[in-house]
Amino acid sequence: MHCSNCGSKLEEQAKFCSSCGQHIKENMISKRTWIIMGILITILSTVVISFAIFNAVINPQKTVTEDNTKIETDPSDSIPQKDKDKTQIIKESMPKVFTILTDEAQGLYQVDAQIDEGSSGGPLIDATTGEVIGINSLLYTSNTSFGFAIPLYRVASLINDWITNPMDETQVATVFGSYEEFFYADPSVGEEDVYYDEYEDFWNNEEDTFGTYEYFFEEESLSEFIIYFRDYYEYALYYEDFYWIQDLVLPGSSAYLELEQYIHDISGQGYEFFFLTNTITNVEILEDYAIVTTNEEFDFYNAAGENTTYNKNKEYTVIIDEYGYYQITEIHTTN
Repeated sequence: MHCSNCGSKLEEQAKFCSSCGQHIKENMISKRTWIIMGILITILSTVVISFAIFNAVINPQKTVTEDNTKIETDPSDSIPQKDKDKTQIIKESMPKVFTILTDEAQGLYQVDAQIDEGSSGGPLIDATTGEVIGINSLLYTSNTSFGFAIPLYRVASLINDWITNPMDETQVATVFGSYEEFFYADPSVGEEDVYYDEYEDFWNNEEDTFGTYEYFFEEESLSEFIIYFRDYYEYALYYEDFYWIQDLVLPGSSAYLELEQYIHDISGQGYEFFFLTNTITNVEILEDYAIVTTNEEFDFYNAAGENTTYNKNKEYTVIIDEYGYYQITEIHTTN
């Protein structure tokens, strides 16, 4: 070892240079540091080399595995991965058809295609060919995810027979029991084929049996009727169409003519009506008509957007028409 200051050779384990007196402790420390760094670098290099060797051994095995997989897969793998996934999803989601055997019915199709109530008698169609393969018949109510269809081959002969020998309307009605409550006139007596209703006498004498119908005013139903009218009157004003209330007023009455004219007059004027309250304050029932009194509050906006709030008391005269419906005949503002 030599002194870093004067270059003189140092004695072993010397702490000072005998030539220049330089303290040599730092040199010893520096040497030790380099030794430690060298050891660490050696260890790190060993780890990196070992990892590289490990990958070199593993990678060939992985490649072989992938190659083997390609050999074993279906040729359809030549389809791009994205398209293949989409095709696979479609195949998995397409309804399936199964043949089942039960004690009550033999050889039905069980399908997981959606069959809604009312679909009975409709065709079951093969999604791949577009051909009818069955007739929808039953829906499993405990689990509506599947239902049952009658295979077409089971009814093909019956359908062909219907085509060859179609039934007339009388035969069809007889099959379904439509005329079970009717008497059939014997055509041998020269009359036309006619079915007679056994209740004909009942309907002809209905009035004698029950008498004439009578309709009555009721306070609750009168109140509901006027509120109902007010709701639809707001629609009539908004849409500028008398149609909304036409059935609620008696044709030819003063209420009918006045409301029809008023809605015609405001049409296209840019007016807006917003009903705030409709309160029934009194119901008076007389012999042939009723008077319903209301308090009505609403906002009115003219074409310029200016707002006015109105509070009005009104009297509605209501009658019952021949069919038993309430009809408004007169409307009077009392304030």
